Amino acid sequence: MVVDGARTVAVEVKARVGADPVDSFTPEQRRRLHRAARRLGPAVRCDLVTVAFGDDGAVVRWIRDV
Repeated sequence: MVVDGARTVAVEVKARVGADPVDSFTPEQRRRLHRAARRLGPAVRCDLVTVAFGDDGAVVRWIRDV
């Protein structure tokens, strides 16, 4: 859980080596994230953070409102 200003944010984190972590975020996982976030309150935003490990190190992306 993260707080962005006055808003609570539920965050799913995916990490992969040599592949795009976004591809591993399935529609079922998205539904579960949203279902869990609804239990925290009506104004909870759902974000996805990905970490892709490659030859050049790690690339981190924060994707809002998934």
